[in-house]
Amino acid sequence: MGGLDMVKDDENLVNQKFCPWKQRVARVIKAANRAHDKTGEGKIYVPNITDSVPKMLERVDFLADNDWKMAMVDAYVIGIPGLQEVLGELHKKKFLVHAHRAGHGAETRGPWGVGFAFWEKIYRLLGVSQLHTGTGIGKMEGSPLEIRKYGEIATKRKVEELKPFFLEFGWDKKIGPIMPVASGGLHPGLVEGVVAVYGPDVTIMSGGGVHGHPKGTLKGAMAHRAAADAVAERKSLPEKAKEVPELRTAIYKWGYVSREKTEKRLRKEKKRLTMKHALKGPEVLG
Repeated sequence: MGGLDMVKDDENLVNQKFCPWKQRVARVIKAANRAHDKTGEGKIYVPNITDSVPKMLERVDFLADNDWKMAMVDAYVIGIPGLQEVLGELHKKKFLVHAHRAGHGAETRGPWGVGFAFWEKIYRLLGVSQLHTGTGIGKMEGSPLEIRKYGEIATKRKVEELKPFFLEFGWDKKIGPIMPVASGGLHPGLVEGVVAVYGPDVTIMSGGGVHGHPKGTLKGAMAHRAAADAVAERKSLPEKAKEVPELRTAIYKWGYVSREKTEKRLRKEKKRLTMKHALKGPEVLG
């Protein structure tokens, strides 16, 4: 009701005793439809169906029977074969598929394993609709420059190289884009910075940055909506906060990262990485 477009289950929340899957899904679908009727805005809810493949297919059928064509999967956890099988059914029934990358850090962080870009390319090839790709600012790991590249891998047809992380490559025209998702430690004061990293093609998800608003969840949602509106209107968040008290309260509580500050950091990191790579060879972005 506060103006947000989407809500998802937590990646760790599927069918625990304290929150049974069918009961939760039925109630949230009902609430989403009620919000749609009252606001006139479409509302997205992606219930987490992650489980064994047979159980996931049962949940897809349940959602389809309830005329709800949206689902979330923990893509890394279920593995490529499981994801392929479930996506086949989801695509056949024309679902929106929100993919969470929970667990990927076991092999994408540190000196061993493979980089996340490898998995991101697999998920785009397989045809998820949305994929968590990091924030670049806030509490999550990853530099803004690296996260920007993840956004480009998701949305662009041709991606320029970024030594030592990415070689230049291009997607076949048959491979459509996916929507990158920024989440983890975000709040209204970071919306401008996240858009500076990704551009406008990004879904910004916030939990504590909504529920933790001093005036409650509804006001937190209104603050986030105001922050997104400010970016669309090409206004700074402090400027928009003069018009929207909920946003002003959020910035006072959590602070503010400007587009200019984020872009300055992006330029600095690119310059530093280029020089270091030329002089000393590969290094890891910090």
